[in-house]
Amino acid sequence: MVLIALLFACAAPKIAPESVIAVQTVFVTPAASETAAVSGLIEEALAADNVQSTSVPTDAAWAALGTSGHRSAWLVQQSGGSLTLLIEAEARRRATLGGRFQWEVEATVVVAKEGLPELTQTKIMRVTLPHAHQDETDALTSAAPRIGQVAATLVRQFSGTDG
Repeated sequence: MVLIALLFACAAPKIAPESVIAVQTVFVTPAASETAAVSGLIEEALAADNVQSTSVPTDAAWAALGTSGHRSAWLVQQSGGSLTLLIEAEARRRATLGGRFQWEVEATVVVAKEGLPELTQTKIMRVTLPHAHQDETDALTSAAPRIGQVAATLVRQFSGTDG
């Protein structure tokens, strides 16, 4: 009986459907050429946690922004001060082990809103891919659901709805 109560206490509650948070999302991958599939998987993971996301179109000004802080401030400005979510991810090949190809995906998630301090978390995830021809996009695609879960957790923490 105590074990069951402990399991329920540790489980993070999902956001109630009537309080879905609107989130502006931009997915930045400096080394990957194709990010649409990766962004879609992250948005699916956010939706599974009842976090509604809307992609923000970028322009020439976005390309000139050099730091996460500048990009986050730009997103807050573009969204009119509402809650924003910035996800930056990069995949690096690590090693070959037993015929498997090891990758390291580093994701930085920033949740911000005008007038409040940013909430930032960097997570390093290990990814194993079976084929030598797989690249950064494949590693990011493999890690995308976990990145989405990290982002949803940070949004809940920022909103004060995390148990």
